[in-house]
Amino acid sequence: MSTLLIGADPELFAFRGTNPVSVHDVLTGSKDKPKTVPYGAVQVDGTAAEFNIDPCATKDEFLFRIDKVKSTIESIIKKSDPSLVLRAVPAVTFNKDEWSRIPDFNKELGCNPDFNAYTGEANDSPDPSSRPTMRTGSGHIHIGWSHLVEKVHPDVHFQDCRQIVALLDNVILPFEKLWDTDTDRRSLYGKPGAFRPKPYGCEYRVLSNAWVDKPKVASWLYDVVHACVKHLMKEKEAKSILDYKEEWNRPTVCHRRILNYNYILEVLKDEKEAMLLFRQNLGTVLDLETPDGPEDFV
Repeated sequence: MSTLLIGADPELFAFRGTNPVSVHDVLTGSKDKPKTVPYGAVQVDGTAAEFNIDPCATKDEFLFRIDKVKSTIESIIKKSDPSLVLRAVPAVTFNKDEWSRIPDFNKELGCNPDFNAYTGEANDSPDPSSRPTMRTGSGHIHIGWSHLVEKVHPDVHFQDCRQIVALLDNVILPFEKLWDTDTDRRSLYGKPGAFRPKPYGCEYRVLSNAWVDKPKVASWLYDVVHACVKHLMKEKEAKSILDYKEEWNRPTVCHRRILNYNYILEVLKDEKEAMLLFRQNLGTVLDLETPDGPEDFV
């Protein structure tokens, strides 16, 4: 599968010293009209600085474009205000003075709903009432495959997205704490299964921005996405037309049990043995190498 396309649109926060600062008045570009730059685009997203990369057909392209567009947005911010530094921090809390100068428009959350892969329903809009000045930074991954297959009914495409997102959760989340120990962001965004269907494929919305400045994590995530989509597309071809309603109404909603760490742990009752078998299964089924510890991502 040489033409599967993978992209990303991470959000970064500006800091002046130790204090987060909104970029609404130091960066151009918006959701409706991003500012085009070489290899991607940049824009304001609420209080954060967002960049996106052009779709990538190879891992080298993915890593190169993340690095180049991230450097570009950092340069833009630094040129506008030399005292600011961009950081890939999953959650920040603005102090009272900074919060008071941010326009209401930039404080708004959850403009468009995303969906839960396990229920098929729209997720509730985030409720920031308990921590109103906290904002979160995501590292969403975009996957394009619709150009590789015949046009399908929107309902079938939606179920394809659910299958892919569930498998990505199964593979990625058992290792996520190796590079992201934050717990604040997920109180608002990025719960397991979060996604949006897209005309070109889907947007995987579970991960924070913590991987963005860690090239080895970015490299591994690219491998995971590529391996998972390739596996599911082969599986779908082998089954011809899947009855998705039946598939998702089974008790094992993540029905690939050998690729589900939690299921393996439930059976074996031993974390070390379960992780060992899980790693072996990922290698056998997806031909995927897995990290042993945080040092693998340094």
